[in-house]
Amino acid sequence: MKCCAGCEWLPTGYHGTLKSNVEGILKEGKFHHSRKSYEWLGFGVYFFKHEAFAAWWADMQVNNKLKNTGEKDSSAVLCADLFFSKNQLLDLDDPDQLDALNEFIDDYIKKTPKYSKIWNTSKEKERWCLACNLYRRINKDIKVICLTFRTSAPRNRKNTGSFPKSQFQYCISDDSIINNIRQEVI
Repeated sequence: MKCCAGCEWLPTGYHGTLKSNVEGILKEGKFHHSRKSYEWLGFGVYFFKHEAFAAWWADMQVNNKLKNTGEKDSSAVLCADLFFSKNQLLDLDDPDQLDALNEFIDDYIKKTPKYSKIWNTSKEKERWCLACNLYRRINKDIKVICLTFRTSAPRNRKNTGSFPKSQFQYCISDDSIINNIRQEVI
């Protein structure tokens, strides 16, 4: 799908958050980038392809806030139009692109003993984060990384049946890709 000159993608991304964050995000017109060491797709702003998963994630954040701080909040879903070109995307569902990431990281580990030590003592999520961040740092055109994850059921869905649920996520590292932020009614 073409949306503008040179732009080939126009998905709507859904971002689950706390209601207490919504006003600031809408007022500023931007999201705060997640910079935790265990982000699967590296540092950035995370979006789901489907609204139900964003609502599920927001509900989890409400429960975590109550558990960790004792403060009550409610869930919210924001959505945005994501404009990016094919050369800005690292699609880890594509076996060729996943192979490129694996070859890159294997080669980097062999050439960089310090990184090899960090890699070998890291947990799986931290390895994903390290690999995606490093790949993006070396390949400056990459602004979006996406992957489909297996997961539990989103809110209001039973996790029954023979087939596991899966969720498609985008991690956006360049704010210019995120446009037309608006709140969804959940």
